[in-house]
Amino acid sequence: PRTIQQQRQLILEHVRYRYARTAERTQAYQVVLQAARISPKPQYLFRILLQHCAAERVILPSYTTVQETIIGMAITAEEERLIAILQVHLTPADCVALEDLFEQQDGRYRLTLLQRAPKDFSHGQLRQERGRGAALLPFYALATRVLPHLAISPEGMAYYASLVGYYTA
Repeated sequence: PRTIQQQRQLILEHVRYRYARTAERTQAYQVVLQAARISPKPQYLFRILLQHCAAERVILPSYTTVQETIIGMAITAEEERLIAILQVHLTPADCVALEDLFEQQDGRYRLTLLQRAPKDFSHGQLRQERGRGAALLPFYALATRVLPHLAISPEGMAYYASLVGYYTA
């Protein structure tokens, strides 16, 4: 083991790389944390981490460190940032309106009913679509009021929007 460690150290010195010590891991976390504001996708954050390590000539930390300590904590910190902003900018009436989306109506959640697309362009379906649009109008006003405070990039918005189709009510 000692010989292997010495050989590794010689190789690292030869290619001018270094191990990811605490300072390097902290710096990598800060880089990934900034990237999480652009897109919270774990794949994107991993790519940013790889680029950072290559640019700084640092060996990538262990899988557990990358997954839990760097990327996982950055995603959690970004979620906490967004939650804190929402707690400041959502009124109690906004919270009630959002919670009402998870009330069941005719055996389905109101949120599920709002997600349904019209079956065709018949008169009845278009009338339902108009009603659905009227139901969504307050949420549009809420989104246009709150989204600028969140400072989410278009890529981040697309990611969060994709989660709507992934998770059920």
